[in-house]
Amino acid sequence: MSSPLITINPNSSIRNVMETMQQEGICRLPVVDDGTKILGIITNKDKWRHFLLWVLRSIQMVVDHFLAHGKDRVERFDSACMILSNQQILGT
Repeated sequence: MSSPLITINPNSSIRNVMETMQQEGICRLPVVDDGTKILGIITNKDKWRHFLLWVLRSIQMVVDHFLAHGKDRVERFDSACMILSNQQILGT
């Protein structure tokens, strides 16, 4: 355990979780309520599972967009890049 104990609250985003774990060099992060009651622990496995599901949902959104809009390949590629950028998957 690190000292002082590094925690997050239940409303933290997965981005915040990943950044905190990476910056602090930790592989487990306790989730606590406002009264410091431990609600659970997020592990590296949890964060990567959640991240993978987020990426897969984003890819599905792009595929759905392609299927709904029968545009030529260049327009579809540009559109996909814009969607991924808006979802913060690709940097700008």
